[in-house]
Amino acid sequence: MPYTLLVWDAWYAYQSGDLKRMQQCLQESLKVTPISRTECVVNWLESFGKLSEEKGQPFDTYTLTNSQEWKQLMQGRFTISHA
Repeated sequence: MPYTLLVWDAWYAYQSGDLKRMQQCLQESLKVTPISRTECVVNWLESFGKLSEEKGQPFDTYTLTNSQEWKQLMQGRFTISHA
């Protein structure tokens, strides 16, 4: 699945309250892009903000970045396999 679509799917899962699915999509997005992990995190936040604005949905970065799922992403508590 292309990176942009995975990020969109992650945002949709976030808006739906499915943070586990959001985490899975963001993890997958790391596998399909050559950009660095740091650049990905910045892009995720920018994309979530932009998509929320476009759809007229609230985007609370504090709630997102303090969720257990986000913290696990930031701590790298998952496996990335590069095929």
